Amino acid sequence: MKIRRIAGKYLRKLLGFERFTFLKALRNLKKLKITDKEEEDFFYFLSLLKEDNNILDIGANVGIMTTLLARKAVNGKIFSFEPIPVTFKVLERMVKYNKLKNVKMFEVAVGNENTVVHMNMPVFDNIASDAGSYVMQDHYYFNNTNVVKVDVKQITIDTHADLNGININAIKIDIENYEYYALNGARKLLLEQRPIIFSEIWYGSENQKNVFSLIPELGYSIFIYDGKKLVLFDPAKHTKLNYFFIPNEKVNSFVKD
Repeated sequence: MKIRRIAGKYLRKLLGFERFTFLKALRNLKKLKITDKEEEDFFYFLSLLKEDNNILDIGANVGIMTTLLARKAVNGKIFSFEPIPVTFKVLERMVKYNKLKNVKMFEVAVGNENTVVHMNMPVFDNIASDAGSYVMQDHYYFNNTNVVKVDVKQITIDTHADLNGININAIKIDIENYEYYALNGARKLLLEQRPIIFSEIWYGSENQKNVFSLIPELGYSIFIYDGKKLVLFDPAKHTKLNYFFIPNEKVNSFVKD
């Protein structure tokens, strides 16, 4: 493991962040299989989608999930949001390399207001990481001291002009403890268009508390995937990382006995 880390560090310096991260993303995409336990929740979400669905990928990172979403919804559109400039360049390369014609990309953060936000990009072994970048918050309990600080533009989904006239069927969101703000800024879309949502939520966080208060208010139920099917979330039993938010009126369509 130590040898591999040293080799990776050397290659990253030799190739540069963008090229190294792009090649790593291609390798990880190729290795990713439906049988991978770490991603079984996402693959189940993928199975719920249709070929003509329009999907938001909020927190697209280097584009691995964007690619899988685009390959599934071949007759729909994928709207991918990634705020970190160097990571966004890798996302662009992934989309171009994989010839994804149904993806539209936006170099912005997604939150509850149109503004500029401060983000931290973690640094390990003196090298910036392509994963784990986060919006600074007063209650954020990660105190990274070794970070690259980036100011980025933030938009709300409900005011995003490129989504006007587009019916959104599904949302995948993974933005490091900032999901509440993004979902709160998409209230109008969620109330009117009723997409299903697949979200990573840090268990026990303030963000989870706020999201789990907002979701029922918007007429959604909270589910987890138990390895076979979706089951209603029970806080006394489940300590999951990934959650499915299903509109109450669509539960019978997506949740099987």
